[in-house]
Amino acid sequence: MSNEKPNTDNDSNHVSIRDTVRHEPDPTVSPDDYRIDAALIHVLHSEPFSGEISIRTPKVINWKVDTAYVSADKEANIHLGYNPDFMRTLPFEQKVGVIIHEILHIAFGHITERAPANKADAKIHNIAADLAINSIIGPERLPDFCLMPGRAPKSDDPKLAALIKSFPKLESTDYYFNRLKDYAEANGGGGGSDFELSIGNENGETLDSHGGWGDVPDELRDVLKNKAREMTAQGVNSAQRSAKWGTIPAEIAAMIEKMMKHELDWKAILRMFLGRTRSMDRYSTVKRINKRMPYLFPGVRRTTVANVLCAIDQSGSVGDDDVQRFLAETFAASKEGKLDIVNFDTEMDEKSLQSVKSGQNFKWQRTRQGGTDFDAVRRYVNDPKRRGKYSAVIIFTDGYAPKMGTIVGSKVMWVISEGGDISAARPGDLIVKMGSKSKTVQRA
Repeated sequence: MSNEKPNTDNDSNHVSIRDTVRHEPDPTVSPDDYRIDAALIHVLHSEPFSGEISIRTPKVINWKVDTAYVSADKEANIHLGYNPDFMRTLPFEQKVGVIIHEILHIAFGHITERAPANKADAKIHNIAADLAINSIIGPERLPDFCLMPGRAPKSDDPKLAALIKSFPKLESTDYYFNRLKDYAEANGGGGGSDFELSIGNENGETLDSHGGWGDVPDELRDVLKNKAREMTAQGVNSAQRSAKWGTIPAEIAAMIEKMMKHELDWKAILRMFLGRTRSMDRYSTVKRINKRMPYLFPGVRRTTVANVLCAIDQSGSVGDDDVQRFLAETFAASKEGKLDIVNFDTEMDEKSLQSVKSGQNFKWQRTRQGGTDFDAVRRYVNDPKRRGKYSAVIIFTDGYAPKMGTIVGSKVMWVISEGGDISAARPGDLIVKMGSKSKTVQRA
């Protein structure tokens, strides 16, 4: 996802990032000097929101790019890539700022948005996204070439530089996009590469590369969007637990919280969790053209499959109506694959196990009335004959039982009944509490 834009400026004093950053390790530089661990640790400890998202985002060294980026692979795994030589040249505070810049691209859903069909609009949108994010971080924590509302960039167009200097801070991507779009249409018929090259750093480059954001296959977009939303919600939860957002301005924190509350009630989080647990199956098909070797080899189609175990607490304090409500939402959220539904109390009732395909009629029945032991679920899933069978486990319960041990190889979500207690869930698992009129969302 590197910027492949050539340097078209003939001025020998016009130095670009590409000219100053190595694209291979320098043998005279110690490998320790390329490490960014200190900056990552600082973000983790001083920025609860950004740090929580960062720790869930794998870091990738990429010598082919000029600066840094966030992207997703073909399995919808989000990662943060960076050129070590670029990061090495930055002061500590700017290393931190670049990391936060990339994390905020995830939080605001930029990597999951559909790119504007018009290429010129897509380039303007990239600039607007950087203006919105850089305004939050502030100029003191970013390299000087970064675009910043309220500051005139280096530009061959004085009017455009003055426009950006006039921009207020802490506005949305859409706000900056609309203002830039209006200017582009009034000064050249819609923008395009000429428009992009006239602002930014010395070569019109934004801080990072956004080149592949709009290329996410449709069959992965929902999975990726759900994953990004879940990571953002976990960042919000971390900030709320610590009662601080680090350097995120209060008005931006309030906006993010409002966004999460608006989008993520317990049913939405259930859908998000099931979307994230889908595994990717690939198969060849002559109905799809192979992009690399057209008409010589068949194309590839990807399908998503989720193997999910729903374990239902049978204690008397878990009402049948709540179970039916939980199952109805789970069936609605699971668009493919099958659900294995089983009852448990102090042991798993294996005789109650039913495998239900999407759309299949199913009638749940209570089979036990005992106490509750969550370790019954753990023992069942960790049994060697089932290990690796389930990509996810959803436990529906009122939460009144001792904490469960570790489940190996499966993501775990807890759905707590409306009158239940969330404290039994393990730290690190996703946990939601059913609400009635209000949408209560909590996570361990």
